[in-house]
Amino acid sequence: MAMGSHRNDPLRATIDHLQPLSERGSRSMENEVAACFGCNNARGTMPWLVFFCLLRMRGANKGQREAA
Repeated sequence: MAMGSHRNDPLRATIDHLQPLSERGSRSMENEVAACFGCNNARGTMPWLVFFCLLRMRGANKGQREAA
């Protein structure tokens, strides 16, 4: 899964941890995803599912504004 997939530049991807290292997350592949720097930084220690839902809602709201 790639967060922020609207920025599809694999050379600029960062490693984001689904469970942050600061909250006892591991450096295992099961806990790591590719994310653009902006999304990785904006998420901070927010649960990944909450952040993903916020991104989806922001995208849906953007589409509604453009349609109006």
